Amino acid sequence: MTDYRPLLSEPLFWVFVAILIILVIVTIWMIIRLIFIKREDHVGVYFESNFRGIINEWDLINRPTLKEWKLDASKRLKLIDKDLTGIEKMRSGIDSRLSALDKEIAKVERY
Repeated sequence: MTDYRPLLSEPLFWVFVAILIILVIVTIWMIIRLIFIKREDHVGVYFESNFRGIINEWDLINRPTLKEWKLDASKRLKLIDKDLTGIEKMRSGIDSRLSALDKEIAKVERY
């Protein structure tokens, strides 16, 4: 049977063990880095190469188009608001005419 006690007292043995530990740690770090960085690069490359297609396929819009649409929507809403105020004014006139018609119908039904 071999006695390992003299080997444990050798400084060169411990240097060798330290080098092995450092190599294992570096290898694990490189594997983790390769796993995660490759995925990010792959996804990034995919989106960079297919960005316009994704925008069109998902019906997304860019900021300038959104700002233009927002201005157009604001203008349309202002026009609709003006139309609604006009309709509200006409409604009071229509309500008075309908109440007058109801009175006339009531008179006709009495006879």
